[in-house]
Amino acid sequence: GKPNRLSLISAGYRWCFPVGALAVGVALAFYLLSLIVLTAILYAMPCLCFTLYSLKPFRLKTRGIWGVLADASGAHVFPSLCVVAGTSTLPGAHIDWLWFSLVGVWAGCFGLRGILWHQFQDRSRDMAVGLRTFATQRAAARFRLVPRVLMAVELMTFATMMWMLQVIPWAVGLGAIYLILVTGRGRLLNLKTGIVHTPGDQARQIFMLDYYAFFFPVSILLSAIFQPYAWLLLVMHLVAFPLTPLQMLRDGYRISRAAVQLRLR
Repeated sequence: GKPNRLSLISAGYRWCFPVGALAVGVALAFYLLSLIVLTAILYAMPCLCFTLYSLKPFRLKTRGIWGVLADASGAHVFPSLCVVAGTSTLPGAHIDWLWFSLVGVWAGCFGLRGILWHQFQDRSRDMAVGLRTFATQRAAARFRLVPRVLMAVELMTFATMMWMLQVIPWAVGLGAIYLILVTGRGRLLNLKTGIVHTPGDQARQIFMLDYYAFFFPVSILLSAIFQPYAWLLLVMHLVAFPLTPLQMLRDGYRISRAAVQLRLR
């Protein structure tokens, strides 16, 4: 019952996507091998994770916690660690293993929340077709302790990362703006925020997603704004990833308009 945009493409052309991705992936893997073997391994691991998650006879999606771990690792943990290893070795520096570990834990917690969010969102559809996932085997209303533990560990790890990067003032300031945005979305736009899932039929958002996608990188770039060409990186970031800031600006306008209308009543 879910829409699938790939199904709209002619079957004769669908093969171009996996073949094209494989060709580019192999080329990049050989380049990463020239940097450090660890980077190439971390780059290849998401392909393995998603293959095991999706394809029979493995099909980890239907194997409970193993599917959750495979998706979180493929979507967040290994890509994040690949970037850490690659950016560390590219200028000839050594990997900071404390930083490497913190990024892995933070990415793992957020990745687990992300796939649990996805599975609970699809729970009714999966149950309708008899697909057994981690979420279909659990009642959403009773699944609360694990998400809270993940959220606590994620935030503590992220705070430590911000301290190591020495961007705490920017991270906290932009975090306050994000919390105002989340509160306004919930109270005035009926867009509820959840750690893993939200009850009811309201529009939903996962907590910290927009912060990680926009405010986190911007806080780093702003902290280095007086370094040569840092402003250029900031502009490039906004041009390359415009959707999240544009959506936040639209939501900010709608929240302001709704607040004014409430005061005039």
